[in-house]
Amino acid sequence: GYDVDGNRTETTDENLEGIETSNGGEIITPVTQENLDEVFGEGNAEYDPQTNTIIVKDDLYMEDSIVINGDITIDLAGNDIYGADGTETEIDAPPVILVKSDDVQIDIIDSVGGGSINGGKGCNTSDSVAGKGGNVVDFSNTTGGDITVDNAELVGGHGGDSASNNGGKGGTAIAGNDILVKNNGSLIGGDGGYSSIGNGGH
Repeated sequence: GYDVDGNRTETTDENLEGIETSNGGEIITPVTQENLDEVFGEGNAEYDPQTNTIIVKDDLYMEDSIVINGDITIDLAGNDIYGADGTETEIDAPPVILVKSDDVQIDIIDSVGGGSINGGKGCNTSDSVAGKGGNVVDFSNTTGGDITVDNAELVGGHGGDSASNNGGKGGTAIAGNDILVKNNGSLIGGDGGYSSIGNGGH
C-alpha cells in the first residue's frame, strides 16, 4: 500500500481503500474477456483484439503476479497498478508482471497520462536480511525479450527494513538479461531498505 504522502508502506486495508483488488494470474493467448476478468477482476480491464491491447479501467492492487507468455500491449489509460508486498513466508515481493516465455514483445503505454505500475515492498524482518522490493516487469526466467514503455511510469518496489540485519534491496523497473528496452516513459528503481546495523539495501 501507499501512505497519504505517496510512500510505499506495508499493505493495510486502510492504504488500499478505494483501490480494486485483483487476483493476478496468467494471461492466456488468444486473450479472452473471461480470462481478463479472472486476472484483473470483472470490469477492471478490457481487450481490444484489433490492437492486441489490454486496457486497464481502474486503479488495481494485484495479489499475485500478472503472468505473460505472449506478445501483448497494456494501456494503463491513466490508472495505477500496485504489486503485492512481501510476506512473512515469502519475504521478497513478487514481480508485478512475470514473463515466462522467450522473445516476448511487451508494450506498456498510457493513452491518457499519469498512469504507473509500482512494485511491492519487501517484507520487514527482525533478525534476518529483509525482503527485496518487487520488480515491475521480470524477464529473469527467459532468454530475453523486448519491451517498450511509452508515456508510463514503472517504479520498482522498496526493500524491506531490518531491525538487526541488512535491509532488503530495491526492486527494478525491468529485470532480466538480453532485454531490448525502448523507453519513452519513466523507469525508477526502488530504494533499499533501512538497516539498524548500517547495511541498507541497494
